[in-house]
Formats: sequence, C-alpha cells, structure tokens
Amino acid sequence: LIPDADINYPKPDWLDTARINLAVVGATTIGKSSFVNLLRDVSPGDPVAAPIGCVECTEIPQEYAWTLADGEAELSLWDCPGTETMYWSVNYLQKVGLRYFDAVLLIMESPDFTNNEAALVHECIKYGIPIHLICNKVDIHLDTGIPDAHVQILHKFRRRCPSKFPTLCTERFYLFTSFRSQFDKYQHVFRPELERFARKLTEDIGQARLGAECETA
Repeated sequence: LIPDADINYPKPDWLDTARINLAVVGATTIGKSSFVNLLRDVSPGDPVAAPIGCVECTEIPQEYAWTLADGEAELSLWDCPGTETMYWSVNYLQKVGLRYFDAVLLIMESPDFTNNEAALVHECIKYGIPIHLICNKVDIHLDTGIPDAHVQILHKFRRRCPSKFPTLCTERFYLFTSFRSQFDKYQHVFRPELERFARKLTEDIGQARLGAECETA
C-alpha cells in the first residue's frame, strides 16, 4: 500500500479482516443481492435472504455468511451498494474499502465494460486483489433460442478483455443468472460455470490464508 493508505483508504469499521471477506459489487439493479441469495441457496422470501425487488435495496454494505461446498471455509459475502448510489458513487473504491477484501466479485451485464466497472477492475489489478467477473442475466440471451448464445458471449469477452486489461486472467470470467428457476432451466450452462467459479475462489482463499499466516509468523 502507498504510505498514506491509512489516511486516504482507511479500513471500514464494519469489516473484520480476521475473516475471509468477499465484496459483491456492481451497478444498481444488476442483480448483486440475487446473486448472493443464489450462492447461499436461499429463497428471496427467506428471513436470512438479501432483500431484492426495489430500485436499490442495499444502502450500506450487508454481510451474509456463506460456506463453500467443501464445507472447509466459512466466508463473509458483502453485498455492497450499487456503484451509482448517491452517497457511494463518489470515492466508491475508498468508501467500500476494496483493498481490504480477499476477493472482489464484480457483477456485470455484458463484456462491454462501463467506466465504473473498468475503474473497479483497474483498482483490483493495481493492488493485487483477486477479482472475478460475473456476467449476469445470460439467461436472457439463452431464451432467444440462438444456438450457443452463451459461447458467443464468452468469446466476445475473451477478445475484448486483453486489450483493456492485459494482465487480467480471462479464466476468471463466468456466465451466470441470479434467478434460481433460470439457473435450473439452463443448468447445463450455469452449473459448470458455478463449479469453475468455486474452484478459482478456493484458490484465492488458500492464498489469502497463506498470506495471513506469513504476516503473523
């Protein structure tokens, strides 16, 4: 970190860095809260579910416990406010405290990066924060009936991403839907993507734990 990091980029009071913390970020109404619910396998009406269905349900970062399928790692998923939300839009990266997270999950709608999305990716690359790019709402393209629509989206990303972010691993880009019914309908597409995401995330968690052990040694 830069010398004045503690002044310009203070650690948020609500973030316990003794835990493994994952930031779920992206534009307003992109499906961040629905994504959190799907990962945790909870229905929208469940008392422990992240609220959905309003213009911007998440006004402050909200923590949700999540355990990976292997049962070995209990994580904190942080459902963060939309990048365009009034208070958070200015100095978003500093206010959310992205540098203190173990990984960032950026929810997108297409491989065409917005300015805010590009800024988030650059910040993560600059400070060595693992970032995973989740292309949400892919089920809309599958519903059109176009053969291999999801493959076209994946190829489009892999063509465009290297020109914008040469050092970003394109294997950390995933096709997704946050709607359970659509996930089940197209599980031949989304199930392998979810499993691939879990494997990559497990690698990040292993590295985060190793780094924490080195710091305390």
